[in-house]
Amino acid sequence: MKKFEVLTFMLLTVSFLTLLTGCGQSQSPFQSQSQKQTSHNITFELHSPTLTPNADIYITGSNQVLGNWQPDSVPLSYLREDTWQITLPFNINESFEFKFTQGDWSVEIADKNGSVLPNFVGLADKDKTIVIKAEQWTSKSQNTLSGQITGTVEYHQHFSSEDILERDIIVWLPPGYNKDMQQSYPVLYMHDGQNIIDPATSSFGVDWQMDETSTDMMNNNEMEKIIIVGINNSKDRSTELDPTLKQGQQYMDFVINIIKPFIDSNYRTKPKAEYTAVGGSSMGGIMSFAMVWQYPQIFSKAIVMSPALKVDHIDYVSVVQNSNIPSTPVYFYIDNGGIGLEQKLQPGIDEMLQVLTKQHKFEQFTWVQDVDGRHSEADWAKRLPQAFKILFPKVTDNKNN
Repeated sequence: MKKFEVLTFMLLTVSFLTLLTGCGQSQSPFQSQSQKQTSHNITFELHSPTLTPNADIYITGSNQVLGNWQPDSVPLSYLREDTWQITLPFNINESFEFKFTQGDWSVEIADKNGSVLPNFVGLADKDKTIVIKAEQWTSKSQNTLSGQITGTVEYHQHFSSEDILERDIIVWLPPGYNKDMQQSYPVLYMHDGQNIIDPATSSFGVDWQMDETSTDMMNNNEMEKIIIVGINNSKDRSTELDPTLKQGQQYMDFVINIIKPFIDSNYRTKPKAEYTAVGGSSMGGIMSFAMVWQYPQIFSKAIVMSPALKVDHIDYVSVVQNSNIPSTPVYFYIDNGGIGLEQKLQPGIDEMLQVLTKQHKFEQFTWVQDVDGRHSEADWAKRLPQAFKILFPKVTDNKNN
């Protein structure tokens, strides 16, 4: 082989190897798209001078990585004096909310006065460390005090089905229920029943104040008198309240065929669909929407607060796109906030509103946005009066139907 032929061969070989190995500063054109960074690592560092090194500390929050608000599923590791730490992966630019507990909601991070703090808010915009100082923790004795309940409530236990875990329900009765024995009432079924009436049972120590709000509005003739049924959740909440999953469909069946017949048999209800509503927030919001959309012969109204309509693996927008509108009159009250997790939910809500109005020409809903609202019981409680006014306006005749 001639000298210039050898040199040419060597140059071609080096050039080809450079392409394969990405020599120098350039990136290989053959690099797989799967190698692109899709997540950021967030380190949570908690400082708590009041705790001993053997204390069990957990982080919980608004997505699966953070345990979906289960208070004891994601433990932190003790790092050094008064410091606990954990590093978790998040999707790039994912927003999230979180709190710290000592294993259950009776002991969570608090301010210097011992009051429960609002959710912390984070954004996975880069790899970083979030440092939080716990000045105090709520105490079990503080949180086992009797709840602040207004009006008459009755408790019923041990409801379950073959596919749904056992749970209790709470029934709130409107003013005058036990006086006028000839009067019957519409019913509102609420998911996450622990959180709607009693702060002592609420997962986060703050309830929706449905009892106080309902009592005040009914006594001031601002809304119709209704019965409120709170259906407690279970450890399977994230799947039970997801209508895109089989267990979500089973939960609907559980409410329709076990809970509702019990209520209609034991209380003076108006059982027809036009007097039956369902409500909830977040996963409870999407479930409420789905129950009215799929079973308009059972439910005609829904309170849909901060719904997870299309986020992560959940996509109920496509279900609505590929189905017909309800065959009987229904109405939705839909709302959401604008801070933290609410920002993550916004695109799915926007897309659902577009599908309803543009594709289905469906306008039987009210949508309200509180741009300063967070993903919390306190914010849902604040927006509750407008939902009640829209779905349960005051009527002059509330007798049997």
